Amino acid sequence: MKGWLKDRRLCICILLAVLIIYHLYFLWLSSVKMELSELLYADFMLLVVIGVCTVSDWYRWIKKTEGWQNAMQTASYVLIEELDDTGELQTVLAHNEQEYLREQKEHYMQQQELQDYISRWSHEIKLPLAALRMMNERNTDAALQKDMQKQLEKMERQLHMMLCTAKAWMPAGDRSIMKIELKKAIQSAVKNASYFLIHEGFEIQIEDSVDILVLSDEQWLVYMLDQLISNAVKYHKEHPVLTFSCEVREYAVLHVRDNGIGIRQEELSAVFERGYTGRNQRNGAYRSTGMGLYFVRKIADLLGHTVTITSREQDYTDIQITFSHDGDFFHLTNL
Repeated sequence: MKGWLKDRRLCICILLAVLIIYHLYFLWLSSVKMELSELLYADFMLLVVIGVCTVSDWYRWIKKTEGWQNAMQTASYVLIEELDDTGELQTVLAHNEQEYLREQKEHYMQQQELQDYISRWSHEIKLPLAALRMMNERNTDAALQKDMQKQLEKMERQLHMMLCTAKAWMPAGDRSIMKIELKKAIQSAVKNASYFLIHEGFEIQIEDSVDILVLSDEQWLVYMLDQLISNAVKYHKEHPVLTFSCEVREYAVLHVRDNGIGIRQEELSAVFERGYTGRNQRNGAYRSTGMGLYFVRKIADLLGHTVTITSREQDYTDIQITFSHDGDFFHLTNL
C-alpha cells in the first residue's frame, strides 16, 4: 500500500486540491448557494466514484508490480517497455545492471578457466613432443626422419599459435604497449618460421627501412607476423620471396609482401572475416581454416593498429600494418 501511495502521491494531491476548491466555491464564492445536504450528497457520490477508481487502480498496480517483481526473480532481464513509472524503471534498471555485471563476471571466469585449461594442456603436450623429437633424431631412415621433423615443427608451431589465440580471446587481451624495435620483431617471427622458410626455399628480404621504433606489444606483433609468414609459406609459388619494408609519413606502415599465388580481387574484402577460406582454398596444398587473418585483424584492433591488404592473383600479396602514431616518433633512435 505504501508503494502505491508513493507512486500516486501527485494524483492524490491534485484530487485533494480540486475537492478543496470545489467546496470553497460552492460554500462561499458561488452566487448559487448549495444546501449542506446537497453538498454532502454530492460528496458521497464523488467518494463512491473515487473509491471505485482507487480500488481498481490499486488492484491493477498490485498485479503489475507483482508481475515485474516475479520477472526479476525468475528471469535474467526485465523489459523496460513494460514499465511506465519512474520508480519502477529505476528499480528494474538497477536489477538489469546487476544481472549484466553478474553475467559479465561469469563469462570472464569461464574464459579464464578455458584459457588455463588450454595453457596446462599445451605445456603438458610439449613433453611427448620433445620425446618424439629425440626419438626422431635416432631414426636411421633419412627420408622418414625428414618427414617426421616437418610434422613435429608443424605441431609445435600450431601449439604456439593456439596459446596465443587463447590469450587473444580474453577481454583484457594480456597486452602491454611500449616502444619496440620493429626489425627485432620481424627477425623473431622469421626465426619462428625458419624451418619452413628454409624447407620451401624462401628468399627473405628485410629492408633497412624497418629499422625503426614503433609503439606496440612485441609478443602480439610477432604473433601477427607469424600468421602472415605462415600464409606466405602455405600459398607460395616457385622461387618464393618474402619482403619486409616500411614507409614512414604521418604514420609508419609495415609492408609484408610475398610473390605467391595471390588472392582474387572479389575475395579481398572478405579475407579478414572469421572462417573465410576463399573459393579455391588457395590451391588446396594446405587446408585453410580461415582464422589466420581473422586473428590478425582482431589483435591489430586490440593494439590500435590498422591492417589492410592488396593482392593480384598469381602475382603477389601485400599486407600492410599501420602503426597509428605521430610520424616524428618513428625517427627516434634510442629506447
